[in-house]
Amino acid sequence: MLPGRMNRREFLERGSIGAALLTAGAPLSSIAGAGEENTGAPKLEPYKYRIAFGAWLNDLRMRPLPLENWPAPQFDDESVESAIRAMDVQAEAGFDRLDVWGLFATYGWPPDIVSALDADRKHRIQSMSSRSTGARRESTSTPPRRPGWSS
Repeated sequence: MLPGRMNRREFLERGSIGAALLTAGAPLSSIAGAGEENTGAPKLEPYKYRIAFGAWLNDLRMRPLPLENWPAPQFDDESVESAIRAMDVQAEAGFDRLDVWGLFATYGWPPDIVSALDADRKHRIQSMSSRSTGARRESTSTPPRRPGWSS
């Protein structure tokens, strides 16, 4: 038999031992470390940043939109409140960043890039960003500032 491979009998034997240990309340660390030596290798530090990736802004909504356009172009009060709630839940899970798509444009940038950000959209982005700071979130990922866009 090849090294690192086991036959059916060994598989059943080891599986039943593991199940017995779990049933008896043995911690998983004792099972995982069984028969291994402590190598003295330094413990790895956890990731400095934990980023929640890959959501369109309206995919975070607490009340779904009808499937008419996807990604949904709406950026309303519900979008902001839902994103804040999603960040609360993510923060409880240890995430400290959110990489969300659709803040500035949904389908593409207009030829006149400055027009992508009207006053209402800018206000909602600033509101979401200011409410996402502190204990809830260190930052909300957004594209870099463009010339002509002021804070």
